[in-house]
Amino acid sequence: MELEESKANCFIDDMIAVLQDGKVLLHRQDAQQAVRKLQDLKKKDFIITTEDFEDILRQIKDEMAKVLKSTENAATKSEEEYEDLKNKLTELKAQMSEAEKKHLELKNKFTVLETEQKEVECVSIVCCQLIYRLPYMLIQLYMHNCLFMVNIPFHVQYR
Repeated sequence: MELEESKANCFIDDMIAVLQDGKVLLHRQDAQQAVRKLQDLKKKDFIITTEDFEDILRQIKDEMAKVLKSTENAATKSEEEYEDLKNKLTELKAQMSEAEKKHLELKNKFTVLETEQKEVECVSIVCCQLIYRLPYMLIQLYMHNCLFMVNIPFHVQYR
C-alpha cells in the first residue's frame, strides 16, 4: 500500500499538530519523541518499515489515551467540585433561611418589649402623679371627714 507523498505529509502534519497541543502534550517527553519521528518521516531519505509505523501509531494511540484519561479525570474532578459547591450552597441557603427566621423572631420580640416598655413608662408616670398628689388627697380627705363633721356633744364624765 502506497500513499502519495503530499497526502502522507498532510497526515504527518496533522499528527504533529495534535502532538504539539499546548495544553497537555507539548510538555510531555514521549509526545515530543513522536513528533521528532514524524518529522523524520517527512524527509525523503527516511525509509519507514511497517514495524516502525506500527510503533509510531502505537505511541500516538497511547498518548491520545493518556490525554483522554486525563481529560476524563479533570471532568470527573470538575463534576465532583461542582457537586461539592452545590451542596455547600444548599447548606448556606438553609443556614441563611434559619438566620432570617431567627432575625424575624428577634424583631417581633423586640417590638413586644418596646410596647411593654411604653406601657410600663405610662404606668410609672401615673404612679408618680398619684404619689405626688397623695398628700394633697389625704389632706382633702381629712378635711372633708374630720373637720366638717357635725358637732357631736362631747361629754366628760367625772368620777
